[in-house]
Amino acid sequence: LKVDAAASTLSLINPDVNITPFPIDVTLTSNYEAFLDALSTTTLLLSCVDNYEARMVINKACLEKNVPWIESGVSETGINGHIQYIHPGQTACYECSPPLIVAESENEFKKLKREGVCAASLPTTTAIISGLLVQNVLKKLLGFGRLTKYIGYNGSEDFFMNWEVKANTECSNTKCRQRQEENKDRALVAEIRREEKREVNRENEWGIESVEKGEDEEEEEGSRTEAGMPAGVTRAYGEKKKKKEETNQPSSQQPQQISEDVVQVEENVEVDDLAAQLASLSSK
Repeated sequence: LKVDAAASTLSLINPDVNITPFPIDVTLTSNYEAFLDALSTTTLLLSCVDNYEARMVINKACLEKNVPWIESGVSETGINGHIQYIHPGQTACYECSPPLIVAESENEFKKLKREGVCAASLPTTTAIISGLLVQNVLKKLLGFGRLTKYIGYNGSEDFFMNWEVKANTECSNTKCRQRQEENKDRALVAEIRREEKREVNRENEWGIESVEKGEDEEEEEGSRTEAGMPAGVTRAYGEKKKKKEETNQPSSQQPQQISEDVVQVEENVEVDDLAAQLASLSSK
């Protein structure tokens, strides 16, 4: 089976990864509960199935378990492909925007998979789509970059289409509409919490917070008021520098005290007089 072959190959590539194959047909009703049980411990599901019916079952199960998944596929010609990130309630589910041939056809299964026709498989196209799929898995799980909601690849023109598919409020799937309402409630709660953290002055756009001062702070502010300045305003440099210079200069009213061990040198002092002063100090 494909799952067993894939598990064997991936185990050889990275033996440190635990791989559990589920060789079941998810489109059978008898296997649906087992599929739901497997989704109970799933963080992200990657869909690489090749038919519409299997995609619809995956969509239904992921909506029920509220599990995000990435749908991928390659066209019948093997030239084109796409990936689509689907998060229940946040983005369009698979039923919100079905393939165009499904919307236009009364018998979509025959038109999607024609009898006797083997779809082409071009390794280069599958490699490109697989690379885009895994890249977005890494962005989702590791939390970097911008997760792409939808990428379509046209291999004939080497053209990539990138857009976001929003959820359809009138989706035929009841569970999808329910998840959309739940997402609205979560978004509202998140916005309320963000507003509670932004308790700032609404009159400015810089987020400056206004804080009332206590009586002690007001008295301290008033004591620092300088002459000729408004209340609460002080000079940052001029007056403080002047005061510092005044404190460093000796006062003319207070005579400078000179220690006996200090020699006061005046201008125009003869060397002999200075030597005599030093000698008198050393003899003490």
